[in-house]
Amino acid sequence: MDEDDYQTTPSKHLDRETLEGKRRHTAPSYLEHETASQQTMQGFAGGGDSHLERELAKRFASPDERLGAAASAELNSTFKGLARDLGRLANISGDLGSSIGIVKSSTELRDRVIRIRLLLRTNASDLFPKTVKRPTAASSYFSKTSKSPAAQHNGSGLYQKLDLEELPGQFKLLVNDIKFFISCLRDFPDFTDESLYDALSDFEDEAIYVSYLLSRHKGRFGDIAIKKYTQDLLTGRLGEPMEDVVASLVNFIDTGIQAIRSTQDQDATTSLTLTSLATFFSAVSATTLQYSFPNATTVLQVTVNTFWFCSLVFSIASVVNGLLAYMWKNAKYRSPEKYTPSWVLVWMNKIPLIALIISAAAFSIGLCAFAYSSHQNIVTSVLTTIFTVISSAGLVVVMLWFSFENWAYGNYDGTRWPLDVIPRSFRENAIVSLFFRTPPSSEIRQSTSKEANKEDLIEEEQFNFDFGCSESDSKSRHIFGTQEHVPDHAVAIDIEKASDAVRRLAPKELFYGLVALKVLLSRNRRIVKHRMQRVGRSLLMLSGMKPTRTLHSHETLVRHMQFSPNGRSLATCSWDGKVYIYEVKDLSSPPLTLDFSKEQDLLSHLAWSPKGNRLICKMLRGLSIWTHGGEAKTINRERSIESVTWFPTQSSAEHHQPDAFLSVEGSVVRKMNIYGEIEDEYVFEDITIHDAAVTPDSSRMICVATRTPHSESSICTSPPEVGNICAPIPVDRNEEMILLYNFDKKKTESCVPVVGESRNVKLAKNGALALVSYENQTPPQIWKISMTKNHSDGEDSDKVGHLLLEQTLLPKKVVDFAGPSHFGGEQDDLVICAGKDGTMYVWDSKTGFLLHEFDMGRFRAGRRMVDELTSLTWNHVSDTFMFCTGHVSGTVNVWTSKQNPITDTGPVRRGRKK
Repeated sequence: MDEDDYQTTPSKHLDRETLEGKRRHTAPSYLEHETASQQTMQGFAGGGDSHLERELAKRFASPDERLGAAASAELNSTFKGLARDLGRLANISGDLGSSIGIVKSSTELRDRVIRIRLLLRTNASDLFPKTVKRPTAASSYFSKTSKSPAAQHNGSGLYQKLDLEELPGQFKLLVNDIKFFISCLRDFPDFTDESLYDALSDFEDEAIYVSYLLSRHKGRFGDIAIKKYTQDLLTGRLGEPMEDVVASLVNFIDTGIQAIRSTQDQDATTSLTLTSLATFFSAVSATTLQYSFPNATTVLQVTVNTFWFCSLVFSIASVVNGLLAYMWKNAKYRSPEKYTPSWVLVWMNKIPLIALIISAAAFSIGLCAFAYSSHQNIVTSVLTTIFTVISSAGLVVVMLWFSFENWAYGNYDGTRWPLDVIPRSFRENAIVSLFFRTPPSSEIRQSTSKEANKEDLIEEEQFNFDFGCSESDSKSRHIFGTQEHVPDHAVAIDIEKASDAVRRLAPKELFYGLVALKVLLSRNRRIVKHRMQRVGRSLLMLSGMKPTRTLHSHETLVRHMQFSPNGRSLATCSWDGKVYIYEVKDLSSPPLTLDFSKEQDLLSHLAWSPKGNRLICKMLRGLSIWTHGGEAKTINRERSIESVTWFPTQSSAEHHQPDAFLSVEGSVVRKMNIYGEIEDEYVFEDITIHDAAVTPDSSRMICVATRTPHSESSICTSPPEVGNICAPIPVDRNEEMILLYNFDKKKTESCVPVVGESRNVKLAKNGALALVSYENQTPPQIWKISMTKNHSDGEDSDKVGHLLLEQTLLPKKVVDFAGPSHFGGEQDDLVICAGKDGTMYVWDSKTGFLLHEFDMGRFRAGRRMVDELTSLTWNHVSDTFMFCTGHVSGTVNVWTSKQNPITDTGPVRRGRKK
């Protein structure tokens, strides 16, 4: 499986500019291609206008699909590079001594990486079928490439079928393989590479965390949302650690293996040299014995024969043990040092040299005795004895010095030289000074080579798109922000293939087929024209918008703003402790002021009631409910309040009940009335709720939340038959999610994980779409609340809600978003969001196309604005487009359009085709 499987193949490492360039697809290009789309239109049987509109828009979502395929290809390339380098390591280290562990562990890790890579390719092909090809012939691939016992054993079962449900288990096994690989690396002699150990440890931590997250969604990997979550999670979590492992592996292969090979070659050369010397010495001993062994009558003659026979024995022992040590050190199946008995290590490493020294000493003693026993001249005998004693004494001193150096290094860890260990008084002795030279300094500075200064690396944050996952079993496909949701009753018809099939039908069937095709084509043209009118109307209104008034009431940062439901009032709050309520028709008049500056808490949120007669002013540990009559009710809470949201207007049967709202307080969401009485509580264990929104029928709420693992949380990474190895999950790693909660059942109906830090959610007027906003650089998303019949109960009224990703709203470049995003337009057909740099972005909510950008710098007479945006709100009831922006300086800018809204021209009349 190569990179050629991607029809759009990016480079191995895509830079930020390349990825950003793939996302630049704005509304003008979309409108230019609109006419051309009618000529290649596909027909659809069934489905509503909104469904057809999404289907017609999917052609222009190809940049998003290419972006997703590019990220998938980059991850696939990283996996492929890791597998390739692991294979290189296994091949190049096969001829080294004690290499069986590294060969086996690297081969098993390579097979695991290839298996996960194929699974991720399968997942990517489901997400991007037009760009990524589905991997095939996995079993033959493994049967040809994998020679490890594990791969051969599992080749008939594990590697024949690609099932995404095995991803959590594969990552658990990956953790085991990484642990085994690190253990074998540490056992590998003669070289230590801390950078490789650190990279593998980081990779192991990320694999443990990914396995922990994926294991929470077992049985749901057939859902498109889970596929997207998996793709984005692995891209964001594993990309950089794997690249570090690949870089460290390449360095280890290029330098580490060569250093190990050089060390082992040097040991082999030493062993062979000792063997050669011992062989030569044994020949000398055997030759000299020919002159002495016939004579054994005197004590000196017996002494000569005894020492020379011993010399011959030890020289032969040195030869044999030297050859044995040479073969043992170069054997790939040699046990690592810590698994080898100490006497074996001493015997293999020391005995050849010791035996050679003993052989030389015995030969020298026998030679001295032979000089006397053979009645040589006295001068010859004396000089032979003197020179033998001197050479032997020097040999003993050198051996003692070698032993002393070894002892000094072991006791002082290499921080002091052996000469520095000897006392100065002993070294200054007149006799000893003949043998020792005093160094210039008595102390050597402690080496700091082991603790090298680490440079601080400022890493540029990568733009990570977060895609959620869904529990829905419906067949759907998400293409980086654009979802193609195909109900069971809707069938996409390829016009050309359908035409070929129609020609083979009977005349009656042919007539009905042609009529159906004509109806579908005319309906598609009507939808296209309607969409062009809607988008064109929005573009015209947006192009004429500019800031028409600036409000300077606040002194510090504007924290939140909101228009009243009827659009007549604008409420703003700031960290100066004041709330101002303006009349929209007369913004120049003094606003109504609510002063909370005496309160200890900071104002952070405003919420108008559905009728617009009450306003909640939320603080950190309390809230105040203000009415148009001037009354204010303060409700103190002993805990932090994340957000508040009103329940929709009560029905006529329940009109006597007071208005209610939700108070989000950590892991508990409380339903309260305007008098501060708690009507109900909804508890979420181990989950912190950040924001919530209630559906129009008051039956459900959608929440953005964070799950925090317990400090004692652990994940077992070994099967029971092997023995459980539980690795702790870092408690600072949270799991972000979106929840759909049923009030009546007090049960979470749908839970989809996301990668970004979700902090705000808003519902459209129809209650079917939810706009989720994230912190930092994660773009907003539109989620659909889909109601499906509960198969466990045949009643139509019993339905279950599911969350489906509709759109991911992508800007042209990486943006640091400021505050939550908002629906805009009369029918929530726009989405507006602001960046901290002063740029505002407007998307079409139906297609996800970026329609317009507002650059605040343009409206400052050529001077770039440095006042960061903090909040944004849209007036849904205004005759013309209107929204407001809040800034760090405390100013509020009111944006309006001078263009009158363009009304629809009515239904499209279909004329005859000439």
